[in-house]
Amino acid sequence: MIADGRQAGPDRRTRRARHIVWLAASCLFVAAVAGEACAARPITVAGAASLTDAFEELGRHASGQTRVEFSFAGSQTLRTQLEHGAGFDVIALADSTPMNALARAKLIDAPQELARSRMVLVAPVRTRAVRSIADLGRPGVRVLLAVSAAPAGRYADRVLANIGADRALGENLRRAIEANVVSREADVRAVLAKVALGEADAGIVYATDVEGAKGRVRVVEIPDRLNVDATYWIATVRGNAGPEAAAFVRFALGPEGRAILARHGFRH
Repeated sequence: MIADGRQAGPDRRTRRARHIVWLAASCLFVAAVAGEACAARPITVAGAASLTDAFEELGRHASGQTRVEFSFAGSQTLRTQLEHGAGFDVIALADSTPMNALARAKLIDAPQELARSRMVLVAPVRTRAVRSIADLGRPGVRVLLAVSAAPAGRYADRVLANIGADRALGENLRRAIEANVVSREADVRAVLAKVALGEADAGIVYATDVEGAKGRVRVVEIPDRLNVDATYWIATVRGNAGPEAAAFVRFALGPEGRAILARHGFRH
């Protein structure tokens, strides 16, 4: 009996030790899974269509383990989506007008200027119908612009207004160009795509968009006196954004983020 009792003691201790080890391992496993789940939670960054290439690279280089998912569209579309409850964490638009409207509605935190671009004319590589801004007013030239509600459309309208006010070009040319506008597209990427396909003779787009259509379009510069700066703005979404969203904004505005944007043609 004594011998049996002596054997039973170690068995119970062994079983208890194994149980403790199992519990510890289980806790570590649960903690690891929970940690992975937290780290894997993506943030959603809404970006103007013209930021697509630059932001995809930003997402690949953003520090930390936060996954970034993007939603790209025209700035006016993203503004409307956020106003109707879209679950964005960060938003970056191509004009201060929609950003200011979102700030007044208390939907975003204080927006900051992200980058700048300029407007250019693009024409299909295989045609020579447009070689200068004045050619946009020639009879039969098909011109594409973004809708006026889109930043690219507003910037294009400002270029046309500058043409009308210019002594060398004048109001007659502005009216002739407007008469040649065959379509207003939803965003600047749609303008670029249609010009690249030869569906129009020219379009007004951001200079930073041209790289994506290299070899299919050629660029015709708009004189500085007629051109306008396109400004891009970024902000976290109020109520949705956590530290990961704020970290993405800091990265985009920091030295590495600015270098990435510069590689895509954006200025600061």
